[in-house]
Amino acid sequence: MKATSLLIISSLAFPTSVLAQKPEIQPVRVHVFTAPTEGGFVDVNSKQRTDSVKDLQRNISKKKTAIVVEDQSLADITLEIVGREHIPTGDTTSRGFTTLSWGIRHHTETTANKLGTVHIALTVGSYSTPINGECGETQLIGCWGTAAKDAAGKIEKWIKDNHTRIPRK
Repeated sequence: MKATSLLIISSLAFPTSVLAQKPEIQPVRVHVFTAPTEGGFVDVNSKQRTDSVKDLQRNISKKKTAIVVEDQSLADITLEIVGREHIPTGDTTSRGFTTLSWGIRHHTETTANKLGTVHIALTVGSYSTPINGECGETQLIGCWGTAAKDAAGKIEKWIKDNHTRIPRK
């Protein structure tokens, strides 16, 4: 009876949820950048990539698996914003209106649906893999921030899946 009571009390003192918790992943240091244009000139594409660097840094800094560092030599992982674009999905959306005034006027506009996509190269040592962040085809405002948030989620998953293989500096 005393042994049974001791077992029950010890079970209550150490809930199984505490014993079953996964150990926390040690955060990796991440450097986010984009390559400058040839000659250091600023153009529309370089400005867009620079905006995506800021969006991705902001989203990565919210993750428990990574710490954003400014110095690339201190980083365990580098994330290069390679570009961003709208990729056609193959679907279309039709919008139209009808006006009744001295007759009927009908106007329909069909547009191709596109996904806003940020292209990122994740690099650890000599290993590199592409990661794409996307925003929905109907999102008009804040698309690139949403695409960076999507990419940050994919990067976090990659870090969790590979945390034991990432060499630390």
